[in-house]
Amino acid sequence: MKVKKLSGKVQDAQQIPTLFDNENITYHPIDIVNWKEYPYQPQVSFRIAYTNDAILVHYKVVEDSVRAKYGEDNGSVWTDSCVEFFSIPAGDGIYYNLECNCIATILLAAGSERNNREMAPSEITDQVKRWASLGRETFEEKIRIRYFLSMPLPGWME
Repeated sequence: MKVKKLSGKVQDAQQIPTLFDNENITYHPIDIVNWKEYPYQPQVSFRIAYTNDAILVHYKVVEDSVRAKYGEDNGSVWTDSCVEFFSIPAGDGIYYNLECNCIATILLAAGSERNNREMAPSEITDQVKRWASLGRETFEEKIRIRYFLSMPLPGWME
């Protein structure tokens, strides 16, 4: 996959879908289920590009049922309907794991393995601007829903 470089700066995460449409950035499906014990597979695709100071990511998700119980960053967003983004920016084996639920609440951690990663403080998570088509308020369940998430990820994640 080739990732396109875009000129300019994105000030608002809500601009990303329109910017990607104008730049003909295409969706890529995420169609692999990694866990046998969780065979459910929602329809998920993403678009990605970058600028001089950010990685731009836009997800499109269709699910039978979605939940957004967590509204504060670094909570248990993986138990909600969520997507993930991984990056190893320095090639040193330390990777960033960004998990984002359907209302754009994030968990951000860094480390060399799945366990014992260091959670980012709020001074860092506050730098990750985001937009969710479902809004930012928590809810218990919505049935058969399509939602979108957009994030310009700061340059330190590159």
